[in-house]
Amino acid sequence: MSQEFGKMIAASARLALGYVDRLTADIPAESFGRLARCGDQLIQANHPAFIFGHLALYPSRVVADLGGDATAVSPSQAYNELFSPQAQCLDDPDGTLYPSKDELLAKTHAAYAA
Repeated sequence: MSQEFGKMIAASARLALGYVDRLTADIPAESFGRLARCGDQLIQANHPAFIFGHLALYPSRVVADLGGDATAVSPSQAYNELFSPQAQCLDDPDGTLYPSKDELLAKTHAAYAA
């Protein structure tokens, strides 16, 4: 039973990574941490940096819940604080509040691959 469950989780993770790649391919790195705008109005919604940073928190929990060693993909304390469910998504026009697009996507891929 657990082997079949593991296969289902792995298949879902592979599918999710395909979505990640397709959804982020055309987003410029300098826009990854920016809130959307409509004219001069900022749209208060989560930007890609926040979304993918947040999603990168959870695979290590799944690995640990299944009895695996999640040490290699466990998020840092800084990631936990920056992307926790309680954190607020902030506009990052200078690219200094959030990790880069490349770093966030690499963390997401590593976490989901585990």
